Amino acid sequence: PDAVTGEIPDSPFSVSDNADTPRQRFGTGRNRKKPAANTNVEPDQTVAQSESNTNTNANVNPPISSDPLSSVEINKRPIADLGNSINALKDKGPLNLESEFSVSGKGRLDKDGRLDPKTFRYGPITGQDENVVNIVKDSIEALNEAGYLAYIKDIIGKELGFVLAQNTENLEATFQTDLANDSLAKQRKSSLDLLISIAKSRKQGVNASQNDKDDLVLLEGVQTEVVGKTLKIKFVVPKAIAHPMIQRKLAEQAAEMKKPNGVANTANSNDTAAK
Repeated sequence: PDAVTGEIPDSPFSVSDNADTPRQRFGTGRNRKKPAANTNVEPDQTVAQSESNTNTNANVNPPISSDPLSSVEINKRPIADLGNSINALKDKGPLNLESEFSVSGKGRLDKDGRLDPKTFRYGPITGQDENVVNIVKDSIEALNEAGYLAYIKDIIGKELGFVLAQNTENLEATFQTDLANDSLAKQRKSSLDLLISIAKSRKQGVNASQNDKDDLVLLEGVQTEVVGKTLKIKFVVPKAIAHPMIQRKLAEQAAEMKKPNGVANTANSNDTAAK
């Protein structure tokens, strides 16, 4: 119990690490050639998998472990690939990442907390720039493949819906799921709020890294709400804050690709320790 090998995963904004698990795209985004990657890389961490999949509308609140954030294994390679792809587009010509868009989708999560390609489908999609819309779809797939949705797989109901949107002022993401009844929705909200609180506590302090600070900005913008039996999760970040963060991470990824090995920076094996 509580045995973790390696560093605790960073956020979707951290693209410096690499993992050896190949990408498993669900085929709905834009096809793009992936950059070369080092296949002899140790995963970020090795963790025990959940004993059972509780992604159902059960009438009990799923148990929250003493360290729920460390029970998820994150594969950083899809995020690194995404950064390389965006940088490649930027090199070809002007790319306005701040253009307006709205991309929606819906699907079930499998036992590993990833969108099942058999059930996933995109909904209405609008956008001023086709390249940016394709980047948003690629981002959804990268976050899914990396495993970030596994953090909430035991909290949501049978299906997860989302809308990612950008307007003149904000970058927003809204997720929602229907539970069996109002009471269960309120219980799951309490579990989610606890998870967010734990995550926030880990991103604070005088020794917080830039990645931690970026994560905290995102977490501070999270709102949870219950409407009947529907649980809603909404992220709102002003563009004036989000885009400098994005550009910084893209620049960091571009710098990593210029290193002699030509792949995302990987932690030295001496930095790995059992916790």
